[in-house]
Formats: sequence, C-alpha cells, structure tokens
Amino acid sequence: MIPWSRAFLLALKAVVYSILWIIVGTALIVVGLIFMGVPLSPQGMWGARLLAVSGIKALVGFALAVLGMFILAFGSLASVIKVAVDEAARILYRQRY
Repeated sequence: MIPWSRAFLLALKAVVYSILWIIVGTALIVVGLIFMGVPLSPQGMWGARLLAVSGIKALVGFALAVLGMFILAFGSLASVIKVAVDEAARILYRQRY
C-alpha cells in the first residue's frame, strides 16, 4: 500500500498531464473553428463581415475540431491510466527485486 503523500503526488502528476492534453485539444478545436469560419471575437459576432469559407476548408476545420475533442477526452483519461500503470509497475518491480 502506498502512503498518502505518494498518492497525492501521483494525482498531481495525472492532473498536470491532463492539463497538457486539455491545452492541445482546445488549441485544435479553436483552429478548427477558425477554419470553419466561426467568429471568435465579439466584433465578428455582432456585425463584422464574415470571411467566405470553402467547403474543403470547412470540412478540414470540422475534422480538426473533432480531433481536438477526441484528444481532449481520451488524453485526459489516458494520463490517469498511464500514471496508475506506471506506479503499479514500479511497486511490482520493487517487490520482486
């Protein structure tokens, strides 16, 4: 059994990894929205003219946004699994040798 201090350290490690994946996923979503022509500023929402967006550019933007959501969700989950498996392997290795 691991001590509480080690458990909290591992939780912090998982949170840091998750934050990195959230940053990467959010960046891809924002780039995808920009490619799709979605206005991201208040001026674009309330009266500024929108840029013409071709079908291919909108499709690429949609694909980037979906990829960003996938990375955001599964990257966070994978970071928790990675930290847990690494710690389990470390404990087993230490018990064996």
